[in-house]
Amino acid sequence: MTADSNEVVTQMNQNTRGSDAAQLQAAMIMTGMKRRATESTEIPSVILNTALQGTSFAVQAELLKKDAVHKVIQRSRNAIIGAPLQLVDRA
Repeated sequence: MTADSNEVVTQMNQNTRGSDAAQLQAAMIMTGMKRRATESTEIPSVILNTALQGTSFAVQAELLKKDAVHKVIQRSRNAIIGAPLQLVDRA
């Protein structure tokens, strides 16, 4: 607020941080690995190694750790298969 005119002056901050190309590429790789996990029966390490072929170190640094990627792949598969039925004995 200025003292002379009693007007409120606002200043909008401009976001200068754009989307990081390595983060975007890493997200695309993760999406591809999830899709491949649901479409194939390959083990997680094969899916991971195939997805990482030809990627830069910057992109690899943005990805999750190896064990976390394995869990993501397993969870993607479990979501498609579903949980096993729990039979209840009502005898």
